[in-house]
Amino acid sequence: MKAIKKNKGQMVIEMILVMTVLLSLVGLVRSSLQSSEVFKTLVQGPWRVLSGMITSGTWDSPSEAVRWHPAYYDNHGSLRGDDGQ
Repeated sequence: MKAIKKNKGQMVIEMILVMTVLLSLVGLVRSSLQSSEVFKTLVQGPWRVLSGMITSGTWDSPSEAVRWHPAYYDNHGSLRGDDGQ
């Protein structure tokens, strides 16, 4: 029975060590991905085109898509209407 009581805390110590190693690895991977800006390029590339579709209705970047928005067409309106000529 004494041998079992002595080894009882060994699993707790091993789990703490495993958690420490895993947290260190996660921190290392996170910092390396953050410095290389992998997620930034994965999100910004498609988002630029998607935001053009949201704002203007065309699959372009917002600066190019704004030209095709119906609100920017050269329309004119008049309360009198056309002269009928």
